[in-house]
Amino acid sequence: MWDLEAALHNAAVLDSPGEQVPTSNLDGEIAGACFVGDDVVLSTGEEWDPEEPGSFRSNSLARWSQEETRFVWPVAFDASPGDLLPMGGVLSVNGHPRWHDPGSGAVRLEWPELETGSSDSSITWDQTFTGPARLALDERGHRFAHTPTAGRSPSSTGMRERSDWRETVALRSRGGTRMDEAMLVATRRSLHGVAELVIAGPQFRTQESIELRVRPGGFGGRRSSVGVDGHDLVWDGGRLRLEGTCRELAGATGQQISDLADVYAGGSGVDPDEPLALDPEALGQLLAWFGRGDAALRTFASDVEPVLWPEHFDVGITVGEVNYGASPGDSTHTGPYAYVGPWTRREGEFWNAPFGALRDASELPDVDALVTFFEAGRDASDER
Repeated sequence: MWDLEAALHNAAVLDSPGEQVPTSNLDGEIAGACFVGDDVVLSTGEEWDPEEPGSFRSNSLARWSQEETRFVWPVAFDASPGDLLPMGGVLSVNGHPRWHDPGSGAVRLEWPELETGSSDSSITWDQTFTGPARLALDERGHRFAHTPTAGRSPSSTGMRERSDWRETVALRSRGGTRMDEAMLVATRRSLHGVAELVIAGPQFRTQESIELRVRPGGFGGRRSSVGVDGHDLVWDGGRLRLEGTCRELAGATGQQISDLADVYAGGSGVDPDEPLALDPEALGQLLAWFGRGDAALRTFASDVEPVLWPEHFDVGITVGEVNYGASPGDSTHTGPYAYVGPWTRREGEFWNAPFGALRDASELPDVDALVTFFEAGRDASDER
């Protein structure tokens, strides 16, 4: 790795070895790499020496932490992830595109219908690009475009093929259900990072409280002026567009960024220097869902104050040893959902989730529908 700014001032910088990620313990040839914040994510191909295996397997994805100078996680797959692109997480494109959670490397979404061909090696033979498909990436908008045009150098590509490429970009950029899911997941993750690192974490260091609350058009700290209002971060005397990194946003508010690793395990998994990926439409949907959930909880139990918890990023209350709330989605359920979670397990048709019961937001179009679900959960909880 090289410092681009330094190289622009002195081209000789590129003649040096640069800062290198240790690869001696990789059991396979490097097939792809990309940055996630200041960290580097590598993918490996087939193992190169079965007699001397590395510290983690071939056909893997691994994240190298620049700060900790170690691989913080490796994940093995049946085939190499191949070429990598940064997109709010990591987009691997061997065979077909897959979106990996940057906090764990796990595949969260994939598009098997988009064939991208083989890109399982950093060595290419007699071709300009790896893989038969080309991808155009919009990291800020968290979307990518795909074309089935075979890989070849631009100089040998005819005008019609270039026209096809532009048309395909426009079609793919408009997206579909799976792309909408990818945008939602990435936006939720980034928003969770802001809630945790920019609002709840700093608030805990000064006020000893991690509690957040839903506000009109967004959310914010219970004991802090910092919050999210639509597409902006707001605080006493300031407003800034939600973009860049959590560290930059926290600095703009005059706060020291802080995670909550000493308070709970898990959380958003967002790196302080990771570029945020916030799709405007997905952001609007998530904030509207929080508003609807908060209003329903206040109607359902008017004497209990809802809390937006930064750990799981859900707004909820507890009444009679039963949790009620609204989540923007998680590993249990991709999209926004409402839940009822008794402290002790219940049996019956109502209970359709490991923790109790959930209903997708699409089944709960307004506050009244949410209140009805919570009331049904309370009644079902009483039927022991």
